[in-house]
Amino acid sequence: MNVSYILMQFPAPSETFACEDVKALLRQNSDVSVYALRGKHRLYDKLISQRGISTIKISHYSYSNFLLGILLILCNSSVFIKYIVWLIRCESSRPSNLIKAFFLSPRVFVIWKELEKKKPDVVHLFWGHMPSLVGWFALNQLHYKPIVSIFLGAYDLNRKMGISKYVAKNASVVFTHTKCNLAEVNRIAEPNKNIKVIYRGINFDLIDFYKQKRPDSFLSAGRLIKEKGFDDLIVFFSKFCSRNRNARLSIAGDGPDRSRLERIAKDLGVDSRVFFLGHIPHNDLLNLMSESQFFALFSRYESDRLPNVLKEAMACGCLCIATDIPGNDELVIDNFTGILCPKADINLAVNKLDLLMHDPEVMYKIISNARDYVTRYFDVNMNMASYLNEWTRLKGVN
Repeated sequence: MNVSYILMQFPAPSETFACEDVKALLRQNSDVSVYALRGKHRLYDKLISQRGISTIKISHYSYSNFLLGILLILCNSSVFIKYIVWLIRCESSRPSNLIKAFFLSPRVFVIWKELEKKKPDVVHLFWGHMPSLVGWFALNQLHYKPIVSIFLGAYDLNRKMGISKYVAKNASVVFTHTKCNLAEVNRIAEPNKNIKVIYRGINFDLIDFYKQKRPDSFLSAGRLIKEKGFDDLIVFFSKFCSRNRNARLSIAGDGPDRSRLERIAKDLGVDSRVFFLGHIPHNDLLNLMSESQFFALFSRYESDRLPNVLKEAMACGCLCIATDIPGNDELVIDNFTGILCPKADINLAVNKLDLLMHDPEVMYKIISNARDYVTRYFDVNMNMASYLNEWTRLKGVN
């Protein structure tokens, strides 16, 4: 199967899962090319090496690419007029979307011509927002009919972009990664009924489940922004420390809220036991998970649906504590695969953990259940095989 992936940027620091999806397709003998609307990230070479994706064919935005796109627009003015009319119809109520789409247009035209040359069986929009610009070309302007698929996640659903709705209604298949998205995806994609829930998976080949755990060690990871709830995590940790003086918390990730979080840790008297690690390579994060006894995510951000770090932490044998934001209950089943608490109910989380620590047999049963659960439902090879099966079925129909 010849598959072309359309993303904003590849690789991106916060999207390790995108690399794992592509690698899983390659392991299943697919020919995958990646087209990014943006240029290379400043850590591009480092990310390519760390994630083992040097053999993947990747096309990026560049200044020369921009000039080529302008030339293609001039040479295909009738197509450009149709494209602009479509854009205005879809996004006339949101000028900011129109402006962004307009500036991306030269790159979109270049990708259109590259797809014409490549003739992939599948054009897959890895995100449903601005990559939908390429979706319009894949649906209307190629000289053959590829399978066009689109993924709609919480971020795409929250943005409610007209271009996303257009592509979802006309795509061969619409994918999403959690059951809690289904009602909204169905509404957006109507009358398209070919909607599939396929979980994002993790690569178990990278997981070391049998490492010695460091007692009373906590780990968390994510972008340091207020919505992620790291302030609640530090308060939770300080309360736990009042009962256990040997505890330590490591936080992997960086962001604009870091200095405020450091002040909170200092004000609560736990700054000597809270370690801000900054951005670290994915393999280093997995090693930390394998050594940590607990993994906690106190996110208040409702777009954080089924985050891969939770799946990886469960696979690494951490007892996971998470907030009950949409989708998390499909992964963290309270007192069966982890601890699930309402947002900001810090005392409840502390009390639940305290009870489990006084009953190690139950705690280790939960950890075992969690690993079995993610192995069964969140294996990247199995889940990308489901994508391939659907694309293969659609290819037969076409």
